[in-house]
Amino acid sequence: MREDVERNAMKLLPTVGPCMDRAWCAVSVLAVALLLAARGRAAPEEFIWFLQLRFQSNSAAVVQAGSVPGHLKTARRTRGEIQLDLLADDGQLLWRQAVPDPRILRLEYDDPERPGVLCQKVVRLAEAQVVFRVPGHAQGRRLAAYRSPPRALAEFAAAVPRPQRELLCVVELDQVQTHDRAQRLWPRSDPAPRSGAAPALDDAPLEAPRLLTLVTNGPSTNRVNLVFLAEGFRSTEEGLFTNALARTAHSILATAPLADYSNYFNVYGIFVASVDSGSDHPSQGLYRDTYFNSTYDSWGQARLVTIPPNDTSSHYEDGAGKVDRLLRTFLPDYDLAVLIVNDSDYGGSGGFPIVTTLHPAAPEVAIHEIGHAHAQLGDEYEAPFPDYPDTEEPNTTTQTNRLLVKWNAWILPVTPVPTPATPAYFDVVGLFEGAHYHEFGWFRPKYRCKMRTLYDPFCEVCGEALVKSTYELLHLIEEASPSAGASVPAVGTAPIPFTVRTLAPRAGDLEVQWYTNGILVAGATGPALSLLPTGLLEGSNSLAAVVHDATSRVRTDPEGILSERISWTVWRYNDPPALTIAHTPPMLILSWPASYSGVELEESPSLAPPAWAAVPAAPIRQGDRYVLTAEPIGTTRYFRLRIP
Repeated sequence: MREDVERNAMKLLPTVGPCMDRAWCAVSVLAVALLLAARGRAAPEEFIWFLQLRFQSNSAAVVQAGSVPGHLKTARRTRGEIQLDLLADDGQLLWRQAVPDPRILRLEYDDPERPGVLCQKVVRLAEAQVVFRVPGHAQGRRLAAYRSPPRALAEFAAAVPRPQRELLCVVELDQVQTHDRAQRLWPRSDPAPRSGAAPALDDAPLEAPRLLTLVTNGPSTNRVNLVFLAEGFRSTEEGLFTNALARTAHSILATAPLADYSNYFNVYGIFVASVDSGSDHPSQGLYRDTYFNSTYDSWGQARLVTIPPNDTSSHYEDGAGKVDRLLRTFLPDYDLAVLIVNDSDYGGSGGFPIVTTLHPAAPEVAIHEIGHAHAQLGDEYEAPFPDYPDTEEPNTTTQTNRLLVKWNAWILPVTPVPTPATPAYFDVVGLFEGAHYHEFGWFRPKYRCKMRTLYDPFCEVCGEALVKSTYELLHLIEEASPSAGASVPAVGTAPIPFTVRTLAPRAGDLEVQWYTNGILVAGATGPALSLLPTGLLEGSNSLAAVVHDATSRVRTDPEGILSERISWTVWRYNDPPALTIAHTPPMLILSWPASYSGVELEESPSLAPPAWAAVPAAPIRQGDRYVLTAEPIGTTRYFRLRIP
C-alpha cells in the first residue's frame, strides 16, 4: 500500500464555520485535513479520497479516511438530501456529491401475494454511515455540508421557488494545522456475535479477495463500471459465483434501453470466500457464517435480504463497511455495486449495495434498483412512505399544466392531461395519477412501468433518464488527433488531417459535424476531416468537431448531455513572418513568432545564385517566440523563413 495511504496528515479539531442546524453540524475536520495535506504533494496525480461519515441524531463525523490513485467521474447532476461541496478560494464549486439521508432506509421487495407488485419497508435508524468519494483537487480550500429541505406538496402545486439549502457546516482548510501520524486505514472490525449465530471468527476471508473481469469494453475512466460482489460462496464455489454474475449482468444489460448501450459498461466481480454457503434464514432457524453477514427475514419480511446495518446487527462494519473496503481496494472508480447472495430462495433489496440472489426472478428487483441508483428514478407506486422528502424525480411530478410537465415532449396532443387510467391510454405516455408514495396529487408518465411494477419494461421517460445518466459518466470523444485544444499550423497547400475516435453505442453510430470559424463544413459528417489551408482565413481560425447521439430514446436534452464538442486553433500563413536577428557578441540570436510553427529556417552563403539549405539546429520555444542561437563563422550568411 502506498505510503500516502498509510500515513496521512490529520488533526482532530473543533468544527469551524457557521451552523444553522446544530443537529447536523458536528462534522469532523479529519477529512479536510487530509485534503489540505494533498495540496502539498510535489508531484500531482489523480487520486480519490474515501471519507466515511457517521450520521447520528445530533451530529455527523468522519470516522475513517483514505486515498487511492484513480479518477473519479463526476455526473453533471446530483440529487439527495445530504450534499457535500468542495469549494475553491473564490467559492467556485469544484465538486459535489449528494446522497439520500442515510438514516432512512427504503427497502423494496416483491409482494409474495401479488407477483410483480412492489412492497417497501421503511426503517429509520438512530445512526447511519455513508462513504463519500471526493476527488483530490489542488484548488480545494473548504468543504461545506448542506441539507436540501423537502418541499411541501402545496409548494409544488403553487410553483413556489425551491427553498434554499440549509448550511450544516463549513470548514476552512487554511485554519487546519496538520501533522503526520501513522494510521491503519479501514481496520477490520470485531463485531459482536449475532443473535442465534455462532460467535464470529476474524472477518478475514479464507482466501484473499480477487477482482474478476467479466467484460472490458474500454478504460474504466470512460465506462460505466458495474461490479458484483460474492456473498455466501465458499472458496470452492467461485465458478458458481462467476456464472451467477454473468447471468445477472446479462439480465441488467439486456434490458432496454441499457441494451442499446451495453458496450458502454464494464463488468467486474469481486470474489471473497465465506466459511458457509448461503445466507441466514432466522425464521427457519438457519444461520450461515458468511463474509457480509447477509440475512433473509429482515424486519420481519421473508423476502427482504439485507446486510448490516439492519435489524440483526447495527454495526456498519459487519456488512456495508466491508463492501466499501473491497471497492476502495479493487475498483475505486466503480459506478454501480450489486451483491449476489448464494441462496436459491427469492429475495433481495435496494440501497447500497443492491442485493440479489440466485433465484431466477431475483434480478427483476435488481433492475428496478438500477433505475434508482443509476438514473435517480423515483418509485411510481402509491404505497405510503410517511415523511419521505417530496422531491420530484425525472419520472414523478405534481405538475398538471401540460406545457410545464417535464416529459411533455413524449405526450401526444390527443392525450388528455391528467390522463385517465383506462385501457385506451395504457400504452401511451401521459400524466397518470398515483406516484412517489402518494395516491393523489403525484403523477407518473405511463400506466405501467418497471418503476411501478416488476416484469414491465421501463417506460419511455424512464428510458430517457437511463440513457442520459449513462452519458453523464462518459465522454463521447475518446481520442483526437491532433490532441484537443492544440494550435495547428496550416502552411502551403497540403491538406491537414484531423480525426476523432468516438464511443458509438451498440445500437447505432454517433453523428459527427465539423465547423470552421463557426460555419458547418458541408458534407463533413465522418470521424475524419482533411482540412484544406487554402480555404482558411489569414491568421487564426477555429476548427471544431461536434459529436452527438441522435437516438430516438431521448427527446429532451437541454444540458446537451448527448453531445460533446472539441476544438483546435488553426493558423494559416500566406506569407512568412518577419525574422528578427540580434547580435549579442559573440552570438547571433534569430527569432520569430511562435504561432508560425510550420515555417522552416534556411541559410545561404550568397544571394546570387541562391543556394538555400535548412538550418540543421532546431529552434527553442521561449514564450511567444521561437529562438535559435547561431555562432558567427567569419563569413557572410543569409537567413530566411520559408513556408513549405
